[in-house]
Amino acid sequence: MDKRFELRPNPYMNDDTTREGGQAQPHYSRTRVEQDFLEAFESFGSRAFFDYLERYLRPDGVMVCNCPPQLLQIGGTHRGYDNVVTALRSFFIEFRVLATSVDDIVIDGAHVVINYHMELSHVGTGRTGRVSGINHYVLDANRRISKCSVFLDNASLAVIGDVLDTFADIARGMTGARGRRDDEDAS
Repeated sequence: MDKRFELRPNPYMNDDTTREGGQAQPHYSRTRVEQDFLEAFESFGSRAFFDYLERYLRPDGVMVCNCPPQLLQIGGTHRGYDNVVTALRSFFIEFRVLATSVDDIVIDGAHVVINYHMELSHVGTGRTGRVSGINHYVLDANRRISKCSVFLDNASLAVIGDVLDTFADIARGMTGARGRRDDEDAS
């Protein structure tokens, strides 16, 4: 068997961790991780969701979101529990979650990747729409979230929030910056 593809025990997802005296100590199993994340996504934006964050987000946790900060406050990098919660609350103040569906959960060691969809309604415009997202979580040894990377369908958010022109301007600016960087590299 090729050693590169050998399955190894995972210290983060093992239910058979023993403590002194040989007694099995429940740790964090794959099924438990899935169950906890599914419960969090089912309660997206509600008090139960923020209770989940209070239990599982490290005080020094980091959230990075691909949304341009000029478009949504949730965009950019947020460090520390309070900043992460403030950014998430801003999103849920602007968008009301009508429904969520988790399409897939992939767990590999301390990494959890969730592919999901949200049916959202913009509070200001009243428009509704479906937004795709992928979140990548990094868990510490105590199953707490140390980092979360959020990738949202920004174009759909811009349409629902009626800020497509702003989004297009931001995207054009990003392309311009990329073009300038390519020109500088060529020199």
